[in-house]
Amino acid sequence: MIDKNIIYLEIIFLLGALLCVFVPHALFLKLLVIIILFLFIVKEQDTYQYIKQKYLYVGWGFIALLVLFILTEYIVNLYFIVALICLVVVYLYLFKVLFNTTYGVVTKVAGRNVSVQLIDPFYKSKKE
Repeated sequence: MIDKNIIYLEIIFLLGALLCVFVPHALFLKLLVIIILFLFIVKEQDTYQYIKQKYLYVGWGFIALLVLFILTEYIVNLYFIVALICLVVVYLYLFKVLFNTTYGVVTKVAGRNVSVQLIDPFYKSKKE
């Protein structure tokens, strides 16, 4: 199931990243996007119960990456750019490792046998 709030986080992050890349010297506008992203995360975090850690990981990671993207305008050292690229790769890898789960609903319990119906749209069953 695709979550609309995480899509909104991605849209705000992409807007901030595009601002960092294509609009030079607009620090106020870039900080405004970060504040909007922060306020959206704080506003929507109470609606999550089961995947709250995933939502917070995505949100705080996007804020940290936007701050680092802003710093690349002022810190043009090659080591900083390499470290930023490594941090982005580690962030994406940890997201795939930490939150690689499939969700389902228990449909029938009979003794030790449990039947589960998967509700993950990206999961392909071998028997259709």
